[in-house]
Amino acid sequence: MQYKWKASCWAFMACCCFVQTAAASEGGGKLSCQSSYKNGQAFHSRYNEDMKTKECIKAKASNSDFVTRMSSGSGSFEKPNGVSTSKNTGRLIKRQQGENSNSDTNAGWNMQTSNIAALKSPELIFVKDGALLENFVLDNNGKAYISNDGEKDEPGRSINNTVKNGAEIYVYAGGLSENSKIEHGGIENIQALKGKQGFSKNAIVKEGGQQSVGNGGKVEGTEIYGGEQLVFGEGDVGGQIQESSASNTVIYGQGETLGQQKVYDGGITWNTKVMRGGVQEIAKKSQSAKNGGSAFNIQIFGGGKQRVLEGGKAVDVTLNETALQEIYADGFVKNLTMNDETKSLVHSGATLEGKTLLNHSAQLHLYAENEKNRTTVEDIILNGKDTKLYSITDAFDGKSSLIQKLSGEGSVIFAFTGSDPYYSQLHVNNLSGNLHFAFNTTIAQNRGDYLFVENGKGSHTISVADSGVEITDPSSNKRDLITDQSGGAHFTLAGLSGEDINAIDGGTYMYGLKQRKNENGKIWFLSADRIDNPGPLDPIDPLVPGGPTTTPSVDAVLSTAVVPGLIFNNELEIVRTGRGILDQNRKNVNLWAYAIKSRERVATDHTHFKLEQTGIVFGADQLNELTHGDLYVGGFGSYDRGRVTHARGGDSNLNTYSIGAYATYFDYRGWYLDGVLKYNYFRDNLKAISTNGLVVQSDYNQWAIGGSFEIGCRFEPAQNTWMQPYIKLTGLQVEGKKITLSNGMTANINPLTSLRSEIGLTAGHEFIVNADTSLTAYIMAAWLRENINNNHTTINNRHKFITDLSGNAGKLGIGVNSFVNDKLTLYAEARYLKGHKIKQSLQGILGLRYSF
Repeated sequence: MQYKWKASCWAFMACCCFVQTAAASEGGGKLSCQSSYKNGQAFHSRYNEDMKTKECIKAKASNSDFVTRMSSGSGSFEKPNGVSTSKNTGRLIKRQQGENSNSDTNAGWNMQTSNIAALKSPELIFVKDGALLENFVLDNNGKAYISNDGEKDEPGRSINNTVKNGAEIYVYAGGLSENSKIEHGGIENIQALKGKQGFSKNAIVKEGGQQSVGNGGKVEGTEIYGGEQLVFGEGDVGGQIQESSASNTVIYGQGETLGQQKVYDGGITWNTKVMRGGVQEIAKKSQSAKNGGSAFNIQIFGGGKQRVLEGGKAVDVTLNETALQEIYADGFVKNLTMNDETKSLVHSGATLEGKTLLNHSAQLHLYAENEKNRTTVEDIILNGKDTKLYSITDAFDGKSSLIQKLSGEGSVIFAFTGSDPYYSQLHVNNLSGNLHFAFNTTIAQNRGDYLFVENGKGSHTISVADSGVEITDPSSNKRDLITDQSGGAHFTLAGLSGEDINAIDGGTYMYGLKQRKNENGKIWFLSADRIDNPGPLDPIDPLVPGGPTTTPSVDAVLSTAVVPGLIFNNELEIVRTGRGILDQNRKNVNLWAYAIKSRERVATDHTHFKLEQTGIVFGADQLNELTHGDLYVGGFGSYDRGRVTHARGGDSNLNTYSIGAYATYFDYRGWYLDGVLKYNYFRDNLKAISTNGLVVQSDYNQWAIGGSFEIGCRFEPAQNTWMQPYIKLTGLQVEGKKITLSNGMTANINPLTSLRSEIGLTAGHEFIVNADTSLTAYIMAAWLRENINNNHTTINNRHKFITDLSGNAGKLGIGVNSFVNDKLTLYAEARYLKGHKIKQSLQGILGLRYSF
C-alpha cells in the first residue's frame, strides 16, 4: 500500500476512528470493536473503511488473555477443552490461566494443516487492556490494532506475529509490538495517538513487506531483507511534538530486490547500517512539512547505498568497502568519512559540512554549477595518495564548486560528462598539503579548467594530459591554469603517473609551467616558449633554435611523411641489381628474386628516426636481339615492410606492395640505357609516444608512382677486368593525405616529390673457377643528390613544416656474382650511404637469377 500523505492530514480527522459498539459476547459480557475514545486522532481514512462491526471478532480480553497459536501436536487442529464454537463464526474461546485470570477470549478459527489458528477473511482484532496477541499469522487482508486506549491503562502487546498477504497490524496509542515478521503484502504501522507512542522492536521486514513509522511512532532494531521501512512525520507524545523515529535498523537486499529505508518529512533515524542491496533515502517530500528527514550515525557497507535528496539531512556518515552515496541539490551531509573504495556523488547545490575525510582509495565527485546553485564543501582531507576528488561539469563551461578548506596528499581531477568537453572552475579558500591537480585532458580553443586559491601554501603538482589539439588561440602561446591570490602555494608539472616533467604536449608545441604576478596575485600558466630540457631526446634535439619545441606527435607525423620516398628508392636499387645491369651474359629468358634488409638513420629538423626495411622482389625478363645490341624487357613485383623507430618514442609501421616494368638496351659498342617505371601502395600505421607516455596512433593509406633512367658504358681496361661509369636520375611522387591522430591532432601531408641525381663508377674482376663456374667481385662508389627541398606538412591547419631531405650524400658498395653454371647465378651486395641529413644507410641484398 502506498501512502500519499501530508503533515496536515495527521492533525485531526473527525468521525473516523472506530465504529460503535458491536454485540455482546457469548457469556453476556460487553465486547467492543471500537476505540475507547471518541475524538482521538485518526490513522488514515482507509483504516475506518475496514472497521465494520460485521467483520469484528467478538473478543473480550484482560491483561492475562492471549490470542495464540493453538496446536495439538498431531499436525491437525483439534478443539481443546473449554472451547465452544458456533456454526457460522467458528469462534474459539481460550482462557490463559493465571493470577486474576477469569476472562474469556473469543477468536475465530478454522482447521489448518500448519497448526495455525487463522482468522476468517477479512477480520479485525483489537488488543488492549494488557491483552497479548502472540505467535499469530495475520493473513488475507486481516487487521489487528494494538494499543493502550482501552478501559485499563495497560498496553496491548503483539509478540512473534506474522503479517502477510494484505494483512495489516497497527501499533498506536501506547501499543507495543515485538519480533513481528512482515512478509509479502503485509504492513506494520506504528504511530502515536492520544499523546501515547506506538512502539515496535526487533521486527523483520521481508521482501514485499512494509513497516510504516509515522505520526510520532517509534521503532528499534528492525531488520530489513528486501522490504521497506518508511519513517516520516511528527506526533503528539506526552504533550510534546515528537518525530517519528527508527534506531538500530539493519538493511539488506533480497536477491535482486532492494531493501529500503525511506526517511521523510521530520522522521529521524540513527545507528542505521546499510548492507549489500540496501538503500537509505533521506528527503523532504511534502512542501508543507516543516523539516525533511534526518539520519544520524549511519554506516554504509559494500553494495549498500545512501541517497540524500532535497531537504534530507545526514550527520556522521561512514562509507565502507564499495559503498555508494548520492547527495542531490539541497541535500545536507555533515561529517562524512569514506574508506576503502567508496564513492560519494555530490550533485550541484548540495552541501557538505564538517570534515569530509577520504581514506584509502575513496573518491568524492563534486558536480559544478553556476555560482547561485554551486556545491559547497567545508573541509576536505585527502588522506592518502590514492584518494581522489573529482570536479565534474557538463553542458556549459564556467560552472564551479566551492571548498572552504582543502588539504592532504591525494589527487584533484577536473573532468566532464558526455562526449563533448566542458570545463569547470574550482574555488578553494584555504589550500594546503601536497596535492596533485589533474586538469582536463582536452584543453582547447582558449577554454579550460581553472583553479582559484585565496590562501595557499604547500607544494603541489599539476598534470595536463597531452593533447594533439591546440590548447591556445592563434594569437597566443599561453594558457592560464591557476590564480593564487596569496602567492603562497608552489606548483610544478608532473606526468600522469606522478613523475616530474618539464613540459606537456599542447597540440603542435610543448608547453612548460611558468608564473607571473599581477594585481590578482600569482598566475600559473602554460607557455610554449622554448622549453629548457624538455626531456630525453637522444640522439638529437628537435628544436628550432630560439623557437618553441614541437611535440613528439608532430615529429612522428613529419618522419612518416618522408619514409615512403626512402622505401621507394631502396626498392629501385634492388631492381637495378636484380636485373643484372652489371651482367651482360644473360640468356633469352631470366627469372630473378632478391631479398633486402636495410637500416637508415635520418636526422634533420623535426624528422629524426631510424628506418628498418625488409622485403622481397620477384621479376622476369626476356631478351630481344636487335641489330646493334640486345633489348631486355621485363616486369617485377615486391612486398616490403618498414619499421620506423622515432627518436622521441614510438614505432610506426609501413607495409607496401609494388609492381613495375623495365627495359634495358645494351649496345654492342659497350654503352647501355635503362628505364624503370614503378607503382607502390602503402599501408601506414603511425604510432608515437607523447611526452607523458600516452600512445598516439593513426592509420592511413597512400600510393606512389615513380621511376628511374640510367645511362652508362662498360669497358675492359685489362683481361677479365671491367669498369662501368653511369649517370642516373630518379623521380617519384607520393600521394598527399589528410590524417587525424588519436590525440585529436590533424595533419595535412602534401604530396611528396623526390628528384635524385646520381653519378657513379663500378669496377669488377671475374675469377674463372672452371669451364662452367666463375666468380665476379666488384666495388662501387657514387655521389648522389636530392634536389627537392620544399615538401611540407601542415599541423592542425595552422603550422606549416618543411620536410627537407635535400642535399648531397656519398655511397660505397661491394658485391659478388657467382656463376654456378650457365643457368644459375647467385648475387650478394652491401652498400653504405652517408650524407648531411641521411646520417647513415646500410643495405644488404641477397638474390639469384635463373636463365632459360
